[in-house]
Amino acid sequence: MVQTTVVKVVENGVICKFMKSFIGYIFHDHTLSTMKKGSKFLSRIIALDFSEKKIFLSPHEPIVNLKSFQNKDYLGRIIQGTLTI
Repeated sequence: MVQTTVVKVVENGVICKFMKSFIGYIFHDHTLSTMKKGSKFLSRIIALDFSEKKIFLSPHEPIVNLKSFQNKDYLGRIIQGTLTI
């Protein structure tokens, strides 16, 4: 997660800055209604486009609060004829 500041609201989303020097993009379907220039919020990096050198973020609570899978007892076990990996 990164602390994000809105730099500019554009037609298809928001351009924001994080970690002092990185610029990221939030698509319009991931924007929050309270977003305006200068607003700050937590977001999570959801995608990278290496060829275009772009970083995509999302401030949506379910995405920001994602947790890693904790129940590792089932990894690699065969359950009712199915291999879980």
